[in-house]
Amino acid sequence: MNRRHTELPFVPKPEHKDYPNVEHLVTPPHGHDARPEVIKPFDNVPRPQLNRLYGSLRTEEGWKDVVDNFAKGTLTTIAATLVQAPVTLGLTASETRLLRWPGAVQLYLVIRSFGMAPTTATFTTAGSIDLYYQDLIGGQTIPLGCLPNNDEINLPNINLLIPTPITDAGALANPIANIQATPTSGATVGTYIWQIAFSYAYLLPTTKPYEVQHVEDLLDAHPGYARSTH
Repeated sequence: MNRRHTELPFVPKPEHKDYPNVEHLVTPPHGHDARPEVIKPFDNVPRPQLNRLYGSLRTEEGWKDVVDNFAKGTLTTIAATLVQAPVTLGLTASETRLLRWPGAVQLYLVIRSFGMAPTTATFTTAGSIDLYYQDLIGGQTIPLGCLPNNDEINLPNINLLIPTPITDAGALANPIANIQATPTSGATVGTYIWQIAFSYAYLLPTTKPYEVQHVEDLLDAHPGYARSTH
């Protein structure tokens, strides 16, 4: 009995593929919002446009890397009593005139460094001193730390933006703040030298509060689904 053999055509084995991932990586413009978003198909998505700060080198966030002005002085403590030393800027420059800076509408001072050290030779009783920066323009009080009365304090590379804008550049010729110092009870009093450095931060407002994008542009024309950020 003859058997009839039929050769089947060769069918290549398909390459293994995982299920398609329906999640798309979405990076917010400023990289600060990691919450998932659920978007309906065919909707317009408003994305907030935030104001920006730039420095005297006209680079975005450049105020974090420069020093534009400074102040220095002396301070003598009184036992268990708050004493103040006025902060007057050492440089009077035209950088504070907003007309020089394209698009800027407000100017802010940023504390970039602070240091304080005793000039008194000896201290009979050790203690500590509470230090504050008391702003005279907006009234903010900024803690600068606690200083041992017989030691020094140095705070380099800090970025403490004072949230009150400078509306009158001429006001910077007057004292802009006070350094406040209060020693603990029983601590030996003394005389100290201090210095503080500032940078200028210029506010560049956004031209429109929201940027409206069509959902198909965001999802590559796929139907609506949940997106998650990583």
